[in-house]
Amino acid sequence: MTVFDALPYSVCVEVFGPERTIETSTVLLIANGLGLILGSLFGMSVDASGSYDSAIYTSIGIYVFSLFLWTGVPIYQKIFAKDRYIMAEFKQMQREIKEEKKQDKILDLKQQYLDRTFTPPASLLPEYVYYEQVSTV
Repeated sequence: MTVFDALPYSVCVEVFGPERTIETSTVLLIANGLGLILGSLFGMSVDASGSYDSAIYTSIGIYVFSLFLWTGVPIYQKIFAKDRYIMAEFKQMQREIKEEKKQDKILDLKQQYLDRTFTPPASLLPEYVYYEQVSTV
């Protein structure tokens, strides 16, 4: 699977949440099937007319229409389906998890540092004392 095949699925999980993965994957597969059908129809129009102009202009129109639909989904959800607007909540949850992992990593590093720099209590030290030798040259 190429990046372009995998990207729509991951974007749908980001927009609609992991709970709706099956539904969004189904819609994407149907859209891919429609795209394949349209591709064959465009090929037939090129064969019939001998020119690519109508196929190219129709493709541009479809891409512009899909751009409006793609940008309209979050806006629609925010205005009309507030109970299903999970994109912001999902992103916030991801940020919180990332921050928790970061804090856990910092605490682990601090604990590792403390473990390495541990000095035993005075009761465990030997009873003799080391004196520094100062040279007077």
